[in-house]
Amino acid sequence: MKIRTAYEAFWFIHEHPKLNCFETVLADKKTLRIETKAARSLGKELNVKLTAVRRRFKTLKDECDGKKYRVMEYLALDRNAIDCNLDIFWAKVDGRRRVNKDKAKNTFTECWLELGPIYFVVTNGSVHLQHSHDVNLDCGAPTFDEALIKLARKVRKHYGDIKTLKWMGA
Repeated sequence: MKIRTAYEAFWFIHEHPKLNCFETVLADKKTLRIETKAARSLGKELNVKLTAVRRRFKTLKDECDGKKYRVMEYLALDRNAIDCNLDIFWAKVDGRRRVNKDKAKNTFTECWLELGPIYFVVTNGSVHLQHSHDVNLDCGAPTFDEALIKLARKVRKHYGDIKTLKWMGA
């Protein structure tokens, strides 16, 4: 699939599994009871069976003390990096697309974008959303749309292509 428009670029980044993660909670017995109850009420609200709110268990190592914790991921509730981890910065640049010390030479405006994957980690016995910045994805262009297309192409280059995209109905 070619990425030609900002629409295609946005949805490509939004759906890319290497940038996104699933909502995660500690999987102790008390939390499981609370979360199962919440999943049932969510299922009733959405008019779906509890099995539609799928879960997966995995083990994460605490970043502080190395202790292992069992966590539960909700496969129906994903977090998208583009929604919470995209940094947008507008800059004045010179003809070489660099910020010049001589401000009079900075006559062009550019939109710079930074992004990186998000994931959940365990720190001091608590689950936290971890933001990251991948310098390989940094890019810029005269307009936001052009910069977003460049970003999507860099995501594909560094993280691979996606076979099926939900937004395309595939």
